[in-house]
Amino acid sequence: MAAQTAKAPRKRPRQRRSQQTVAAILEATGRILVDEGYDKLNTNRVAEVAGVSIGSLYQYFPNKQALVLALAESHLGREIERLAGMTAELQELPLPQATRKCIRALFEAFTVDVELHRALVTDVVHLGEPLVYALQAKAELAVRLALERRRDEILPTDLDLAAFFLVSAVDSIVIRGLTLAGDRFSLETLEDEIYELVLRYLVGSAEPT
Repeated sequence: MAAQTAKAPRKRPRQRRSQQTVAAILEATGRILVDEGYDKLNTNRVAEVAGVSIGSLYQYFPNKQALVLALAESHLGREIERLAGMTAELQELPLPQATRKCIRALFEAFTVDVELHRALVTDVVHLGEPLVYALQAKAELAVRLALERRRDEILPTDLDLAAFFLVSAVDSIVIRGLTLAGDRFSLETLEDEIYELVLRYLVGSAEPT
């Protein structure tokens, strides 16, 4: 329990100036994480890059783990909230169009800063924090709600398993495609293939395979 508390932010910024300070600290954390790696990240280096005193940093973050987790919560959380916010809109579209729109939204979210996304996913998992599982659960819930409303249109019957599969598969393929194979495939080709994968999983194919 003590170890978990030590990785939580000390306090939340409430005033505008404090919010700007925290934003600068988290931006610096992201830059160092991407450019220099998690092992080179430390509170002194973050304070230096952010242009704040170490005392100001320690008002909000007790250590580098707390910095990384706060950054992950902000960056990854925005992506998931965007997905969850699309649920009603997607429901109004035919399933193929809804699938395409959802995948495109994920691409747009990830490509804003794909290197930061990759680094955060890798390091948060490495830290063994429950945050990554909470974010995964939120994404799965959003997908499951969308599937529930289309239960009569899709093949999977275990919607919990289907949501887990879709979130995990799409996230893994997009991240690896953008970070490890970015010079091998165009984004359009990668998006098309993921679309085919998801749609075939959900409704099968009218064409023989």
